[in-house]
Amino acid sequence: MTSIYRASRLAFILLLPLLPSAVSAEAFPGAAAKAKCEAEWGNDYSMQAYCLSEQRKGFGQVLEMKSNLMPELIGAVEQCERDWTDDFVMQAYCISEQIKAKKSLEQNWDGPPADVVSEIKRKCEADWLDDYVMQAYCTTEQVKAWRTLQ
Repeated sequence: MTSIYRASRLAFILLLPLLPSAVSAEAFPGAAAKAKCEAEWGNDYSMQAYCLSEQRKGFGQVLEMKSNLMPELIGAVEQCERDWTDDFVMQAYCISEQIKAKKSLEQNWDGPPADVVSEIKRKCEADWLDDYVMQAYCTTEQVKAWRTLQ
């Protein structure tokens, strides 16, 4: 072995642990994604290539979001993965929407007293356990209805 080869190999081995964990934790399932894109786009090779590129991007986005995930969102993320098993673009979209909805539930709701908002949130959470998009929708609609009744 040449000394340059040994030095570069040693550098790689030493730097490998410093790579982001998402990169080393899970590899892009290229064969499955390619099969999905082939099935979806038949002999349109340019669309197959675009589809595969988008799936790869979606996969990276999913890994990135999962690496910074609030623990209470784990169930929602798992549901997105079950709902969109072989579609990383849709998984990324679904997870992103769940994160946005979770954050929106933390807003101050104008109008109802705090105890009413707490009651509404408890009901919506019970009805839509790990689905923050639906919890946010439910809460918004319940607050609107409360305002109408005042």
